[in-house]
Amino acid sequence: MTGRQPSLEHVITLSPSGREFIQYPSQSVLESGLAAGVSLPYRCSNGSCGECRARIIEGSIHKTRYHDFNMPESDRLRGDFLMCCHSAQENCLIEVTESMSVDDIPLQSLQAKVCHSELLDNIFTLRLKFTRGAALHFLPGQYVRINIPGIDPVLIPIASCPCESSVIEMHLLDEPDEYAIVHTVKQLKSRDKIGVEGPFGGTSITESPTTPQLFIALGLEFRVLQGLIEQLFNLDTLAPIGLIWISSEGVSQYKGNLCRSWADAIDNFYYIPFRSINDAKLLLSQNEIGTFEEATIYTVGDKEDLITAVLGNPFSGNQWINLNPPEL
Repeated sequence: MTGRQPSLEHVITLSPSGREFIQYPSQSVLESGLAAGVSLPYRCSNGSCGECRARIIEGSIHKTRYHDFNMPESDRLRGDFLMCCHSAQENCLIEVTESMSVDDIPLQSLQAKVCHSELLDNIFTLRLKFTRGAALHFLPGQYVRINIPGIDPVLIPIASCPCESSVIEMHLLDEPDEYAIVHTVKQLKSRDKIGVEGPFGGTSITESPTTPQLFIALGLEFRVLQGLIEQLFNLDTLAPIGLIWISSEGVSQYKGNLCRSWADAIDNFYYIPFRSINDAKLLLSQNEIGTFEEATIYTVGDKEDLITAVLGNPFSGNQWINLNPPEL
């Protein structure tokens, strides 16, 4: 199972699901799988936990770096290996258990440090990097609880997708239950740590859909949808993907540049921003919204009245997925 360094892209097929993704030479099997939207098991990013263990059934792999996890020799001889520390040398068939729903993800308690923060309009975007090589195993659309000494824990949606497992992104608003986090984070020193517990709840996407997918965000609700939209991109979804983002009081399209870059780069992605619900109702009738007549519609909270007002009665028969925050 060892030999020359891989130099070409290879197809990884997973058993028993039959899912396939491309293994790139510069990435590990785990990195390539996560980048392709596959929810593989992991708990770290440096080979210390052993959670990303898989078994090679056909093909050959190459160990790309040392790992601390002690793999028994008998398991190694059976073909067991850590996906985070190996790359494929040829097309491979690998046996591994995927996480197909939020119920498959264990609750984790980790420590993190702030690696980046930025104020976009009045939204505080925060990126946390986990310490000691740890990584949070989660699915797009899930939440974490932020624990900082001296303030009440707050449940926040993860805005990023799992393709960068050692870092998570969150968007915070200067409002009563989140202001304390924003204020405290601004005072933290580089050595200070933040407790992260999760993931919790959520509705995720693990398979590439064949029907159009339409996301409707009001103000800050984009933070719940961003990771789900990025997941569809990672899954190479061919069906139309739409985002209607309506400004709310005090919150504009603070990541509008990101959404416009998606629309420029991805042929089947449609970004439709509006300053208000009234603007949306007025202008949607003039847009080619017919692309999404059979779409699955994602909203945050009960938005039936909003959807009807914005999209009209012809959409009343669509499948609506209400992305409510989890109840703890």
